Amino acid sequence: MTAKKEYLIWGGLFLALASFAIYSRIWVTEDAYISFRYIENLFSGNGLVFNRGDRVEGFTHPLWLFLLILLRTVGIDAHQGGILLGFLLSLSGIALAIRWKSKSSSPLFLLPALLACHDGFRDFATSGLEFPLTFFLLIALLTLTFQQKLHSPFLLGTIVSLLYHTRPEMGMLIPYYFLWRLAEIRKLEWNWILRYALAVGLFAGLYHLFRFVYFHDILPNTFYAKSGGSARYADGLNYLMHFLTYSKFFLLAVAATAAFALWRFFVSKQQAETGEIHRAPLVMPWREIVLIVLLGHYIIRVGGDFMGFRLLMPTFIIVWFVLDYLAAALAKDLSPVIIRSLNLILFLSVSVVLVFGNSFPVLKRGIVNERMAYINEFDADGRIVKRLYSGPVDLASGVKHRWFVRGLEFRNLQACLGISDFRITNSLTEAKCMEDGVGLGYFGVAAGPDVIIIDELGLTDRDVARSNKKSGHNRVGHERSISLDQVIEKKAAFCSLEDRRYDDLMRTKFGVLLRIEPEMLRSLGKTEYERRVKGLKQLKKSILAGSSADDQRLLSRIEHLENIWQQKVEDLPDTTEEQTRTDGCWL
Repeated sequence: MTAKKEYLIWGGLFLALASFAIYSRIWVTEDAYISFRYIENLFSGNGLVFNRGDRVEGFTHPLWLFLLILLRTVGIDAHQGGILLGFLLSLSGIALAIRWKSKSSSPLFLLPALLACHDGFRDFATSGLEFPLTFFLLIALLTLTFQQKLHSPFLLGTIVSLLYHTRPEMGMLIPYYFLWRLAEIRKLEWNWILRYALAVGLFAGLYHLFRFVYFHDILPNTFYAKSGGSARYADGLNYLMHFLTYSKFFLLAVAATAAFALWRFFVSKQQAETGEIHRAPLVMPWREIVLIVLLGHYIIRVGGDFMGFRLLMPTFIIVWFVLDYLAAALAKDLSPVIIRSLNLILFLSVSVVLVFGNSFPVLKRGIVNERMAYINEFDADGRIVKRLYSGPVDLASGVKHRWFVRGLEFRNLQACLGISDFRITNSLTEAKCMEDGVGLGYFGVAAGPDVIIIDELGLTDRDVARSNKKSGHNRVGHERSISLDQVIEKKAAFCSLEDRRYDDLMRTKFGVLLRIEPEMLRSLGKTEYERRVKGLKQLKKSILAGSSADDQRLLSRIEHLENIWQQKVEDLPDTTEEQTRTDGCWL
């Protein structure tokens, strides 16, 4: 068998293995649906917004979003489009990595093996988020630079600029590669600098100009919402340890490579002393190693994330690429038979992991397995009580999560009431507006563009993001939280006033009603309208006569509602006509 034919066979086998690995973990995460709501609004004629009339950039992957928009223009829904695009880009990245091996007479396929069996890679390859695009661009960058084929400064500037538009921290690559080039040549090559700057200006700078003109900002809103201030090294190290704990195949590969390197060092030393063989020294990829340290330090400093693997995946793509390069360099003197045996061991090991391996826990060290959390239902003790999907095809067809179902209920309520300025908040922590809480994504797309959603964490709300109110739950990457005063000022329809007297009186199946204007109250029906208006008047009268701290706090909040809605409780009509049009809205 020729070396080329063997390379094609092994490459095809590992590509097929990776295809199965990705296919078996098809799903779309809740966070991806935040971007999908932007797409829904765009195609509904509202512009690139999360909420109609409010230009706030609540996403951090504009290039990925642009590709999903392109797919939508040809009729491919964002859910299926995210899966399709993720699948194709992930496999294309692996194919590039395999293509990189074609120059070797006996290639070792360590990188495809590491990718195919890693939970982080498999889970985020089709999650609807930007990872597969980041992965593809990183592999393109690394293969070109390692082969010393990236001679064009314009192409280099283009790739790193595109990476910046997939993940914000990838923006570090723009100055990094520029400064590394200057350090290498130790002089100013103005032609190189100008062509690099032109690419960065076109592909990074122009979007910043668009952002400033369209969103009236220079950074995405998520930057302000997630800027917690102080460094969170303890959380970041915990995030790193979680990553390594559930990356056992990678750790085994590191240990095996290190052991082989140590053995080769002693053998080479002995051979050099006897004059038998002189091996060329191993060339270390210092540019990539330093980059790994810088990116890793940044992720650790900000505290990582609550989402398992996600933020460290780009950094570890570079780590795995470097490990693959070192392993291949160390093994280049091995016989084809040994290399063939190693590839067989890798292939069989990954196959066993894919068939018998379990995913990492739903919750560990405060870090969540998002896929497991969203494709299952759990009891109060965290045990799976129901699997929501029958398999990959079912997962690719759409969302069945309860937050999506809840969003449909609010869509129907708004449509039934016919109120154009229908605002709600998903708040659960500081201001308690949703008893069970809902995310922004699944709920937001299901609720539709006519339901305005005020995010309690400020990801899509400029005011909350820029407030100094820190969240009480201290979740990494979600440092802001909306206050009850902000909920009232933003005219949310539902929220608890944190007083049972008001909450019990105004409770509905959708939440505690805050809109005390007659139009909304009449929609409840004649009987409910009269009961609640009578109760409101009695409640206000009693707290006006009271003197306790609870009375004063509730009075202040009711007066705040009155000012916002320009409606005094005592001026509400005692009775109303039957509202047949809205009779069934609240059922």
